[in-house]
Amino acid sequence: GVVTQVPMQNVGVQGSLDRAQIAAVVNKHIAEIRHCYEKNLINDPGLSGKIQEEWTINPDGTVGSVKTKYTSMKGGDVAGCIGSRIRTWQFPRPKGNGYVIVNYPFMFDSVGF
Repeated sequence: GVVTQVPMQNVGVQGSLDRAQIAAVVNKHIAEIRHCYEKNLINDPGLSGKIQEEWTINPDGTVGSVKTKYTSMKGGDVAGCIGSRIRTWQFPRPKGNGYVIVNYPFMFDSVGF
């Protein structure tokens, strides 16, 4: 399965971290996202689509809440798996002890499956 990197302008960030800092952490963990997708592909080889996740980065860089804002996937639990992985990620500490809200779209395609 393929997880397509989205253009940075499609990533929404509210707070004191910039898109590049967010993308660096997401890219570091992209294999976890791919794993969530591929384990669902085993049961549904045609599974593809877009999932948009929203999460809050706490002042210490840990992830607070995570929720799925949108999914076009029919079946599987890719979004639930992604959410559980994002909760474990560590981001840079936001400046000024603020919280950061991230809206991040992930695109999935079952190329070669």
